[in-house]
Amino acid sequence: GASAPDAVPTFVEGSAVPSWASEAVYTMATMGVIGEQGQSLDATKVLTRGETASMLYALGRLYGE
Repeated sequence: GASAPDAVPTFVEGSAVPSWASEAVYTMATMGVIGEQGQSLDATKVLTRGETASMLYALGRLYGE
């Protein structure tokens, strides 16, 4: 498969992304919707309303909505 680019954030140890979500997480990370370069993502963390709103806003900006 394709290797992940350097811009994709790393994940906190022990917070592996489930196989059913890995493609979506990878895509959103490469698009800059989740995570920031140099930061770690924790796949076990519950999102806050603010984090969810930020993701939706980023998606809207990408798709011109």
